[in-house]
Amino acid sequence: MTEEAGLFGLLTEQLIVVATVAGAVAAMPALLEWLAERRRRREFLALSLDELDLRSRAVRSAGLEPLLSENADLIDAIRSPARYPQAATTGNEILILGVPMSGRKSLALRLAQEAGIQRALVLHNAANVDALAWSRDRIHRVRGVTWLLLIPNLDRVFARADDDEVVAQLEALVEAASEQRNIVVIATADSLVPDSTLDNLFGIKLLMPGTASVLPRTPPRSADALAYHRAVAEHYVKRFGEHQVQFSGIDGLDRDAFITRLLSLVSNPAEIEDICTLCLNAAIFRSHHGGHRTIDTGIVDRALARTLVGVSAME
Repeated sequence: MTEEAGLFGLLTEQLIVVATVAGAVAAMPALLEWLAERRRRREFLALSLDELDLRSRAVRSAGLEPLLSENADLIDAIRSPARYPQAATTGNEILILGVPMSGRKSLALRLAQEAGIQRALVLHNAANVDALAWSRDRIHRVRGVTWLLLIPNLDRVFARADDDEVVAQLEALVEAASEQRNIVVIATADSLVPDSTLDNLFGIKLLMPGTASVLPRTPPRSADALAYHRAVAEHYVKRFGEHQVQFSGIDGLDRDAFITRLLSLVSNPAEIEDICTLCLNAAIFRSHHGGHRTIDTGIVDRALARTLVGVSAME
């Protein structure tokens, strides 16, 4: 009986070994496929992302100096946010619009360099969910220095994305990055539809020379909506006085004229906040460079042009 039990145990062990080997052999194709897929995803991820050292990066600057001068207030707000009371709410998400090869990426990198940003993470393929997840984790780990998150051709992702997960992760990435004081998000696009998701993600839009802006927008006309927008505008205009910023009075520009013009153009409260913040920061920037801390029509026009933008797709 003992010999039979021992023989049975030996046969059982052998069968287990054979079954294990057979199972491993059967699972081998699936394992190899998983390893190959993992390698492909890692290679694709490497192609989707770049990290740049902007301190030593040579960027094409021909023709960009006027654009840098026009946006000196934005650069200063990024470089010295403590000077500006609302620098954290508007200014660290910028969308550069223009046709391909017009210098959009070069302008983004030069803006970052002028603002003293040392490092950049370039997300070449924003439709890659692995790259989106990796980018979000990377920016959360940034400490001590200011980084640029650059996303080229972002409008193409929204136009082609049929995956809700991609769109959701992309929105989460931009929003999470823009909430960090040490992350500046700059994206480029060929076209922009007013009041679209892409439009609402970015408070500031800059147009490359020769890019025509079209605005087929219809501001709300209901009494309730206008009253609500007026209350929002009055809230932000009140902050002008708190920071010793006044309206110039030139060309009839005063508090009431400013609010009236604002309400005739904007579509939502976020645009009101962005425009008012840009006006406030521009007046403060002017005072730091020998001018009066006043808002004139030039400042208002520039704030409107940076916020209320639409660009048709180029054929």
